[in-house]
Formats: sequence, C-alpha cells, structure tokens
Amino acid sequence: MGLCRLVDCVFTLNGSSKDLPRNVVCEWRSDTDNLQLRFALQNGNYLGGAHVLIQDDKGKRILEAISDGPLFFTKLPAGNYTVAATALGKTVKRTAHLSSKGQVQLNFTWKIDDEEIATG
Repeated sequence: MGLCRLVDCVFTLNGSSKDLPRNVVCEWRSDTDNLQLRFALQNGNYLGGAHVLIQDDKGKRILEAISDGPLFFTKLPAGNYTVAATALGKTVKRTAHLSSKGQVQLNFTWKIDDEEIATG
C-alpha cells in the first residue's frame, strides 16, 4: 500500500500509484510534487524496496526513506540535490535541479548479472 507522509517538512508519496485512488494520486501529483523517482531493472521490470537518500548541495540530508514500490514522489524546495538510490547492493546517484515550477523525473536502473538471474 502506498504511503503519504511528512518527513522533515518534505511531503512524500511512497509506493505504487495503483495502491491509491486515482483521483488522489492525480490531484496530488499535478499540484504539489516536483520530484519523481522511478526504479527498475535494466530488463524493464519495476523494482521496489530501494533505499532513497536525498541531500542538498551542501551535503545535508533532506530525506531518507525506503520506497515501497517502483515510484517515489516528493515535494522539495527549489534547489540542487543529489539523489542516491540503493538496491541489490548497488547505489546509483543522480543530480536534480528543482525550480519553483514543474517536475523533474529521475530514472534509476540496475543491471542484473546473468548469474544473479540464474540464482534468483
């Protein structure tokens, strides 16, 4: 089930939009979030359970959470951020410049080695 929460004055929607009524997700997303994170494997399968760490340009931790599903939405003040997502023992980092208007979408993709696929 998706989770809406306030973390250090940062509003996040964590999980999958299918877990919430469509009008709630669409209304919330269209009006307030300015950062969307998507988590997937290189083969295109979605991935949940990523550890998310967002830091401002001075290295201060702004948000730390575990994503319940492949989508993670948040509203942050305008500024520059480093977003690190860790899954399958590997960390992928992206940078985001958020303005007072619009939304930034960051995609995080993890490669699975052939051996990992075979063992499962």
